[in-house]
Amino acid sequence: MLYVLFAITLFFLILNYTITQGDYLHPSTLFCEIFAVYELICIIGQSAYQITLHAETVFVMICGFMAFTIGALITNSKKKLSKEGNNYPSQQFQIEYIYISDYLVYILIAMQIVTNIFFIKYLKAISVAWGSGGGSLGEMINLYDTMTKFWTTTFKNLNVPVPMVCRIGSPIVTAGGWLILYVAVNNFMINKKIKLSHIVVILLMCISILLNGSRSPLLRVITFVIIMIYMLNYKKFRYRKGSFKFFLKLIFVVLGVSVLMIAVLSIIGRAGSMPNIWRYIFVYTGAPIVNLDNFLISKSIKIIGGNTVFFGEQTFYDGYAYLSKIMKFSFADKVEKIGGFVFSNNGIEIGNVYTTYNVFAYDFGYFGVFPLIFVVALYYTSTYKKILCDTKSVKSIDFNLFIYAYLFNDLIMLPFSNRFYSTILDAPFIKTIILAWIMKCILFDKKIVLGKYRLKCKL
Repeated sequence: MLYVLFAITLFFLILNYTITQGDYLHPSTLFCEIFAVYELICIIGQSAYQITLHAETVFVMICGFMAFTIGALITNSKKKLSKEGNNYPSQQFQIEYIYISDYLVYILIAMQIVTNIFFIKYLKAISVAWGSGGGSLGEMINLYDTMTKFWTTTFKNLNVPVPMVCRIGSPIVTAGGWLILYVAVNNFMINKKIKLSHIVVILLMCISILLNGSRSPLLRVITFVIIMIYMLNYKKFRYRKGSFKFFLKLIFVVLGVSVLMIAVLSIIGRAGSMPNIWRYIFVYTGAPIVNLDNFLISKSIKIIGGNTVFFGEQTFYDGYAYLSKIMKFSFADKVEKIGGFVFSNNGIEIGNVYTTYNVFAYDFGYFGVFPLIFVVALYYTSTYKKILCDTKSVKSIDFNLFIYAYLFNDLIMLPFSNRFYSTILDAPFIKTIILAWIMKCILFDKKIVLGKYRLKCKL
């Protein structure tokens, strides 16, 4: 069944590659490409991990491929990008230099430094409350990461308050950091230079990410830059669809990022979490598909509907958690824990992720998978086309591109876990987008537009 799934994936990959005229970074093509890589890893490790897939998993996967294929057909039929067969937008796009006052950047840097210092003190307080007395910064980061992910009840019982500086400062510096990253990439496309102050902001943002113990946001920074460069270059006629030159560069970036992700483990105190490179690769690629298969079989998923207390409680878990915190109602205690570390058929631990599909099937049954993944597919395919078709040059931030570049990481992580819904419903993302939009209006547009109302503002 594994080989059948791989053949089906290749069919949809070729189909979407054809529909998008050879665009290997179009969401529909990319979605199939990543799943194909994951499945290839499963084929390589089939004997070592005794992998056996079932028809249920193949059905779920087909739902996803069909959703993205339909999304590609719908969006590509609305407005064509090509002109005289050259695979370019119908009108050349001019990248405009985006200016922001150095003084505002210096203020942001100062806020980042202060926020990071207070967060380190917070990590120290957690470590002391836990009873370890501190230790190295890497050990404190690892303890915080472990508690917030797996020992949530214990973490809550420690009752260590988050410093007010972090509560107020973190959302502001996070939004500001992402905006500066956008500006840095945009301006680099023009003069091949990045201001030192902008580099400092980006580095401090990465330090803040590492202090929180998770590598995923660091990967988001990298994918944000990659998709911005690709889309801006494409709109400016520098790259054609399926550019071999850009593809080679992308391969080197992927290899470099893989090495970086492994190296970061030692910084955040998790150097001993993976015994060897092959197992590391399998756990983060092939294993989610194996885990999904085991999940679908062990949970006895229904054809339609699920056994849930709240509507879509697993799919929209982060949204419910945020609302329960604001409205003071019990949620987490009433929801079954369906995650956890699992083992292969021959008893090897292979991680705790199950692709994006397990929560869809659990909440809504097999027939609920297609509509949920189709919503995701329609967002990515339609937004991708809209951005590339928009050739209007502005001396500000294209907020559609900003959000898409931010969420691009969730697209490539769909074969890993339910990243799209968990991100857009998560409090940090909501705060970041709202604050980034306000900063964009005030600092770059010099006006706030809400419907027919327009408020001019200068800072």
